[in-house]
Amino acid sequence: MCGGDYVGMIRQTEIIIRTKIDDGLRLAFVINRGARIRGREHFGFKDGSSQPSVDGVDPTPGPNEPAAVAIGEFVLGYQDGTGNTPVVGDLWMDGSFAVYRRLVQNVIAFREQVAAGIPGSDPALPAGTVGAKLVGRWPSGAPLELNPAADPGEGHDSNAFMYKEASFNDDEGLTTPRFAHIRKVNPRDETTPDPVNDQPQRRRMIRRGIPFGPALPADATADDGHERGLHFLAFVADVARQFEFVQRQWLNNANFPSGQVIGPNQPYGPPQSGTPADGPDPIAGEHDANAQDALHQPSGVHAFGLISELINVSAGEYFFCPSIRAIQRLASGATASVAPSAAQGGQDSTTG
Repeated sequence: MCGGDYVGMIRQTEIIIRTKIDDGLRLAFVINRGARIRGREHFGFKDGSSQPSVDGVDPTPGPNEPAAVAIGEFVLGYQDGTGNTPVVGDLWMDGSFAVYRRLVQNVIAFREQVAAGIPGSDPALPAGTVGAKLVGRWPSGAPLELNPAADPGEGHDSNAFMYKEASFNDDEGLTTPRFAHIRKVNPRDETTPDPVNDQPQRRRMIRRGIPFGPALPADATADDGHERGLHFLAFVADVARQFEFVQRQWLNNANFPSGQVIGPNQPYGPPQSGTPADGPDPIAGEHDANAQDALHQPSGVHAFGLISELINVSAGEYFFCPSIRAIQRLASGATASVAPSAAQGGQDSTTG
C-alpha cells in the first residue's frame, strides 16, 4: 500500500510498483483513496499524533513520554520487551505482521453524539469539549491532559503526558476520561485490572491511517451517501498479543479499565458494586445498542448513552511483510526458511 498527499506522486509510485511486480508477483487488488483531506480523519481530528518510539531507532523519549519500545515488538528476530529474542528462519527474519482494516466512518452519527452532549454533566460541556472528551485530544491533536480548557491550536500535539503520575493525578479520568479513544488504545500508566498481563508497552503498534472518500461538508445535517473513512494499517510482531488484545480487552470492553479480573483469559468483569463501568471506546469500539460511557467530574459520575457505533469495518486482512532479502530468496525459488545462524540479527545476519 502506498499513500501520500499529492495525487501525482501516488500515481507515479503506482506505475513503478506495477512495473516491478511483473516478475513473480501479482497485483491482487487496487483501492483508490479518493480523499482530499490532509493530516486529519473525517471526524475532523488530526490523525497519527502518537506513535511508539522504537528503542535504538528513534530519538530517546523526553520526560513524561512513554518509554521506547524494543524493536522486537514490531520486527521478527530481535529482542522483544521481555528481553527474549525469538528464533526465526531467514524468510521470517526482519519481517513484520501487518493488520489492514477498511474503516467506514459515520460522520453524521459522530456529530449527533457530540451535539447530544452529556446529560447531567456539571459543569455542562460545550459540543467541542464533548468531542475532545470522546477522543482524548482536541482537533489540532493537542492532548486534553495538557490542555484541559481549550484547543491551543496547531503545533501542540504532544505525547509528554501520563495519567496516574503525580504531576497529572488523573487516574480517575477527570481530565481525560477513561473511555477516551487515546486512553483505551494506550492506557499508559493508569491503573488497570491486571497490571501483570495488561502491560501497555507490550501492546504497542506502529500505525498509519490513510483517509478515503470525500469530506462531508461542515454544515451537512444528513449523510450524502458517499462512503468515507480510513485505510488502517498496523505493524506488529504478534497479532494476537498486540492488535487483537487491544481490540478485545480494552477498546470493546466496557469494564476496562475499572473492571475486575474474573479468570484467566477471560474478559474483564464489572467493577465493584456502586462503581459504574467506564464503557467501550466511543470512537472505534464495538458495542451493543444500549451501551453507555461514564464521565467522571468533581460533581459526580454521569453516564450517557452511545447513539451508535461510529466506525464499521467493511474489509480487513492479516498479512506478513517479508524483508527485501526474504523476497529475493523467494524470487530465486526458495520454498522454506533456512535455520538461523548464531549471528542472527539485522544486517550482520547471514540468513536474514
